[in-house]
Amino acid sequence: MDRCFRTDIAIFDFSKALDSVPHCRLFSKLSQYSICGTVQNWLHSFLSDQYQRVVVNGAQSSWLPVLSGVPQGTVLGPLLSLIYINDIILGIDSEIRLFANDCIVYRQIRNSRDSVSLQSDINKMHEWSNKWQMSFSVSK
Repeated sequence: MDRCFRTDIAIFDFSKALDSVPHCRLFSKLSQYSICGTVQNWLHSFLSDQYQRVVVNGAQSSWLPVLSGVPQGTVLGPLLSLIYINDIILGIDSEIRLFANDCIVYRQIRNSRDSVSLQSDINKMHEWSNKWQMSFSVSK
C-alpha cells in the first residue's frame, strides 16, 4: 500500500492438519532432513502402537491402528506437522508464510504477469496437497 501497489493474498487452512499427517510419508520426509537413526526410531515409537475406536450410544467399533496424525496437546505434534508441510514452499515464487496448520501466500500485483504468477503458485500448492494427502479446508 505504501508503494501504491495492490497485494493479493490467499489464505489456506489445512483440513485436520494434525490428524492427517500420514506416518509413512512423514518418516520419508524426516529422512530427507537427515533425521534418522536413534531420533527417528524414537519418533517411530512415539507414533506407533496407538489404537483407536469409536463409541456411539454405548456401541463400540473394533480397535484399529492409528496410521496417520500426530498427537495433539504435545510439543512434538505441531513440530512434526510443520516438518511435514515445510516443503510446500519449494517452487513457489510468491511470498509464503507457514504457521501451524495455516499457509498464507501473497504477491504484490504490479501487472497481469504477477496475477498469473500468483495463480501458478496457488496451483502448485494444490498439486502439493494432492501429492502429500493434505487437503485444504474449503469452508474456512
